[in-house]
Amino acid sequence: MIRASVLAFLLDVILVVAFAATGRASHDSDVLAGLWQTSWPFLAGLLVAWVAVRGWRSPTAIVPTGLVIWVVTVVGGMLLRALSG
Repeated sequence: MIRASVLAFLLDVILVVAFAATGRASHDSDVLAGLWQTSWPFLAGLLVAWVAVRGWRSPTAIVPTGLVIWVVTVVGGMLLRALSG
């Protein structure tokens, strides 16, 4: 169970960074130069989401775990991006 939780969390991190890289590339930005600046708000949202939903309890469940993590990551990341400029 712990291994599945760690793997699921790491996969989420990889996907969030890939999302940020894709967003930077689609806006004709240098992907690597600002990747951390773009991804950290969403990574923070992801961490908050995992704690809020206790993602480690059922890391492979799409509903409700995955759905809640996805929504909180996106909304939290967008809010943090807006607040941080």
